[in-house]
Amino acid sequence: MSKDNSESKVVATFQTICDAYIAKGVLANEGVESWVINSLISTIYPVLNPDGSIRLIVRDEDYDRATEIINNMPE
Repeated sequence: MSKDNSESKVVATFQTICDAYIAKGVLANEGVESWVINSLISTIYPVLNPDGSIRLIVRDEDYDRATEIINNMPE
């Protein structure tokens, strides 16, 4: 995260790194900064992440907008 110490929320979870980074790119195109977490551990050593989800997080203040953007993405 950036240095401003904002709180963050999980806006979406994904089963593949590709899907997570596509969503991250869509948010970036809309001006919403986001971070993908759990991507390496989920693919390299999935036992440490039993649900297998790769998380996309955003700042609290961007959560509502990011949720709307993610929900309107084509599947």
